Amino acid sequence: MELRTELTSCVLRPWTPADKPDLVRFADNRKVWRNLLDSFPHPYTAADVDSWIAHANAPGASHFAIVVGGQAVGGIGAIAQGGLARKTAQFGYWLAEHAWGKGIATAAARAMAPFAFTALAVERLEAAVFAWNPASMRVLEKSGFTREGLHRSSVYKDGQLIDSVMYARLRVAAAPAPPEHAMFDHVVFGVSDYAASKAFFLKALEPLGVTIVQEGPLGLEISADGKSSLCIGPTDEKPAHLHLAFVARNRRQVEDFHRSALAAGGKDNGAPGLRPRYHANYYAAFVIGPDGHNIEVVCHKPEG
Repeated sequence: MELRTELTSCVLRPWTPADKPDLVRFADNRKVWRNLLDSFPHPYTAADVDSWIAHANAPGASHFAIVVGGQAVGGIGAIAQGGLARKTAQFGYWLAEHAWGKGIATAAARAMAPFAFTALAVERLEAAVFAWNPASMRVLEKSGFTREGLHRSSVYKDGQLIDSVMYARLRVAAAPAPPEHAMFDHVVFGVSDYAASKAFFLKALEPLGVTIVQEGPLGLEISADGKSSLCIGPTDEKPAHLHLAFVARNRRQVEDFHRSALAAGGKDNGAPGLRPRYHANYYAAFVIGPDGHNIEVVCHKPEG
């Protein structure tokens, strides 16, 4: 079995013995281990690989290798729970350090989640993310998971007692739901010197806990909390136009924004509607303001 993702070079498939060299190479990384459960060993040895591949291919298991360009660069899976939680599955993934920030984890999670619902006959997928890992929070939110709450001092990892954040996705309501008090969802602007700007923002905002969420051909996305983000990309525009995305509480607010903005002299840049290329319930409208900036209002919630 092979699951296709939105990235043409990335597929999910069962683990095989041929993946052993890649697994030893990429899993034996303290930075990877630091964001995972203690069941993920460190150091990661050849014996651990053999044990894992046998476990991952056991009957009823839902564990896949994340393969990019024919190379296994990570893993993703879901484990059904028992008893009163038998309609819930634990959802998790890891990715080789060199593959971080390229949208691979998001593509894998978006492909895996629908499969897990059906294969495991569950109604809920949940994932607990360590508080120091906002990049993983952003992956889940872009994959239809909702932040449900903070579990204080719930994890002891790498010699530290830390909080964890619970995320969940339901079969019947797969969409992220940003906090109602949030003003911005994300801010996008172009820069004339991309390398210098990247270095500046990462360094200047490091004390705030800002880290890279993803980086690709369009530029860089950074965030401190996994809920709102700053995106920069190279541009030749002088001055560079901004893309400001505001959070709406419901879809009617998106429609009201579009109507009012046009009445105020704005130029239509995208009527209210779903943008499923982002996620199934991404409902947004776009208007160009007086100075050429792209103003967006987005609702992440299902209709109703």
